Amino acid sequence: MGHRAPEATRVARLASLIALALALSFLAQGPMPNAHAHEGRPDLGPKDTPPESSAPATPLAELDHPTRGHEPPEGDATVVTPTHPYPPEGVPRPLAWLGRFHPPTVNFPIAMLTAAALSELLLMRTGRELFFHATRFSVWVGSVAALAAATLGWFFAGFRLADEEWLMTTHRWLGTSASAWALLVLFLCERAVRTAERKTFRLALFSGAALVTTTGFFGGALLYGLDHYAW
Repeated sequence: MGHRAPEATRVARLASLIALALALSFLAQGPMPNAHAHEGRPDLGPKDTPPESSAPATPLAELDHPTRGHEPPEGDATVVTPTHPYPPEGVPRPLAWLGRFHPPTVNFPIAMLTAAALSELLLMRTGRELFFHATRFSVWVGSVAALAAATLGWFFAGFRLADEEWLMTTHRWLGTSASAWALLVLFLCERAVRTAERKTFRLALFSGAALVTTTGFFGGALLYGLDHYAW
């Protein structure tokens, strides 16, 4: 499948491909909020210090859920703050705790399936064996990560078919669909390895990359609002 690149060069190119996909996944979700001193105060810079307040400290009971006590200003309909209790109804506390790993986990299926789509495009363009292996590796990691992220998402938000916020319901079912689609992509990828017929696999892969990216966008919209990327 073309001239074999030296092993070090192949590893470096694969690492660069994964790094690019990770950067795209973070971009799809928006910037991470400051979880410490300036939480809830986007108008403060890193060197600014908010004035001291005589308001009483937040009760410990409200700290069980990260969004409690930080509701958006009245009339601001662009940011949705989940209101379900912690742990969610019907979810055992150990599973609810595991669900808190959903936000960092979702970066991996977005990154790796995007990387797989990119490497497949490069394989189509160059025919180099490096990109054949990069696609297969990325599909495996991305598909397994998609299944894990979707499972943790159900632990995180609770076992229900619909939510009060339409954004949450949309994100829930897009994520569930994306994980199932990723497993289909994995199956078609392995079939393509055996049969060398990649047309169906490529169609599923490119669609799956778009699906996980869209899912990530709606997940970010739950925190930052749909107009986060407005010009």
